[in-house]
Amino acid sequence: DSRHVPILAGYVTIFLLMLETLKRFVVEKSENQPEAEIKPEEDAVNVSILRELTGLLYVAGLAMTIYFFGFFVAIPVYLFVAIVFLGKQSKKTAMIITTIASITIYIVFELLLETRMYQGLLFS
Repeated sequence: DSRHVPILAGYVTIFLLMLETLKRFVVEKSENQPEAEIKPEEDAVNVSILRELTGLLYVAGLAMTIYFFGFFVAIPVYLFVAIVFLGKQSKKTAMIITTIASITIYIVFELLLETRMYQGLLFS
């Protein structure tokens, strides 16, 4: 049964992010002037939507990585990639944050709460 939790959480998250992306696209499009009257500096919708879709793909990748490899592989990989590519921080900073977060997650869930984290389809 614990295998279904990451799938359910991932699908719900992806669905909600898709709705938010569509809502923002529709609202921004309807608030803007007609297409012929848009000036180049006002055409920021494409950049915004592209960034949101990139974020959506990151979350979808996280959900799939959790499903196949488990939380202890997925969370460090996601944090590192998000910090380096989305946050545009150095790899050293990303490694420090990723290491601290991974150790904290392990201590809190596995040791303090005595909850076995989902190991992934490939490691179960």
